[in-house]
Amino acid sequence: MRILIAGAGTIGSNLTAALAGENLDVVLLDPDEHALEQIEHSVDCQIVVGSAMSPNTLEDVGIRHTDLLLAVTDQDAINIAICQLASFYGVPTKIARLRNPELANPDSTIPSSQFGIDYIISPEGLTVEYIVNLLNCPGAREAVDFEHGRIALRALLITDECQVAGETLITMRQQLQGDYLVAAIRRGNRTIIPNGQEKLRIGDTVYVIAAPDTLPSISEYFDPHASIPKKVLIFGAGITGVMLAKRLRQQHIQVTLLEPDPKLAQRAANDLDALDVEILEGSVLDTDLLTRCHVDTTQAFIALSGNDERNLMGALLYRKFGHGLPIVLTNEPDYIDILESIDLDTVINPRLLAVGHMLRHIRSGNLVSVAKLGAEDAEVLEFSTSSKSKIINTPVKELRLPKDSLIAAVMRKNEMFIPGGDFEIQQDDRVLMFTRSGNVNKLSNLF
Repeated sequence: MRILIAGAGTIGSNLTAALAGENLDVVLLDPDEHALEQIEHSVDCQIVVGSAMSPNTLEDVGIRHTDLLLAVTDQDAINIAICQLASFYGVPTKIARLRNPELANPDSTIPSSQFGIDYIISPEGLTVEYIVNLLNCPGAREAVDFEHGRIALRALLITDECQVAGETLITMRQQLQGDYLVAAIRRGNRTIIPNGQEKLRIGDTVYVIAAPDTLPSISEYFDPHASIPKKVLIFGAGITGVMLAKRLRQQHIQVTLLEPDPKLAQRAANDLDALDVEILEGSVLDTDLLTRCHVDTTQAFIALSGNDERNLMGALLYRKFGHGLPIVLTNEPDYIDILESIDLDTVINPRLLAVGHMLRHIRSGNLVSVAKLGAEDAEVLEFSTSSKSKIINTPVKELRLPKDSLIAAVMRKNEMFIPGGDFEIQQDDRVLMFTRSGNVNKLSNLF
């Protein structure tokens, strides 16, 4: 497969690294020579300085022989124009990053096909969806869905208030029924693929695979006092903040929106006028203003502004005055580890969310998707099976899986299974695997 990526920002560079690492024929194109230099020495792919808006440049990089175009610059208009050019050249699949919610909405009055786009990826929309999933599963620190939401992965933190602290997984299974599996535990810098005798400890992050309708009982079991927030404070009235406010109001959650920029605050007021959202203009560092926001009775603080430093400081102030969950957005991937090191566990990078989502559309063969977890040494792989898969028609307990690998869930038609030892995987199943990084090739051979 030949892939052309237009745009060498965070999304483009991470996509390039992921796809080139799978031995695909990748071309990265960007007019910014400096941005390309940072990638050139670390990724084995073709790097081209130039504009994807130029037909001559597109001809030079082999657009007529390209199977997939990814338009991921930071400007919607350019991404749309690139996809239209690619359509002219007959590129079979075009994926574009779009920020404008009117265009990115699947129900838009103008279908994406009118722009020559096959798939639209909206980092802002993905961020909103991710946050809503977190809030709807109290106690969750990470949230990933598979199979169009039919299989849920949630990471839950064991605190000193959690009744499961000190219990073994066997005890947990005896007390909590339902379609779920504790697939992994992150303890410090280690990720454990556990057996039934493993005890849950305070400070552990527990990765649970479950059917969506099981999530409420799982959340309550981990922390009986946890509940879906009824009152939320959002800092930042940009695209993501306004979109999130609308979604939360649909769930009848009370929303206060704080924005220092007068123009953005006024625009949000106009957009949210009919939804009973309180909008305050001012700084998140103004403690008097936070008092007016009733920060002490707010169950979640969500920092979504474009200023990473103010997002961080706002979250730390909320830690001081509030009593709920701080969620922090950062546009710098390198900041994630720093923020998590100061116990801000729920950190979101919209561009990395977009990368993961795009990879699901791109991957070919039996490997459908890969989800990197907060733990760098662990990932979730989603495979499809065929008649040639070595893993089918054999009881799970007899399979020779790589060390520290676990079959977490199987989707068969529209039914989810948590497989036991006698379960046999069949042709056309979707299989969710938990494993340590580095096992992709070994597992791919089985499928």
